[in-house]
Amino acid sequence: MKTFIYALCLGLSVSAFAQNPKNVDFKSLNARLNFDYDKKAVSGSVNYTFEVEGHKPDTIYIDAQNINFKTVRVNGKKKTGWVVTPKFLKIYKGFKRGKNKLEITYNANPRQTLYFVQDGDDQQIWTQGQGKYTSHWLPSFDDVNEKLVFNITATFVKA
Repeated sequence: MKTFIYALCLGLSVSAFAQNPKNVDFKSLNARLNFDYDKKAVSGSVNYTFEVEGHKPDTIYIDAQNINFKTVRVNGKKKTGWVVTPKFLKIYKGFKRGKNKLEITYNANPRQTLYFVQDGDDQQIWTQGQGKYTSHWLPSFDDVNEKLVFNITATFVKA
């Protein structure tokens, strides 16, 4: 098993689809991702920190293109209110004004922006998105105005 650790400090450009109100500020993302080459799948856990300032919104949106969610917890609570659509994870209960933590476990078989490629005997997995469409393989933001610190640990088991 090979484990690749990426500590990315970047402003994730994640486009003009800004669903979240200005008073919701996502600060960081810590993800542990597992890639299954044979199934062309990704699974993992994502932990966000975010702050709600001023008026608490009804719903917080995270872009998630055809992603299957196993658990969604806000501030450690199992009874977080959330729904999934083909394009979004919508969180409507469990967060508060001030600092919050969001914990997600999920899996996906992305149709774009994450590619499983065979090059001779080498198996490769690569991504394209650069701030847009990352939500096909990682619950994130397709809004270039959303900036946060990313830390990603990725594991790939070679067959």
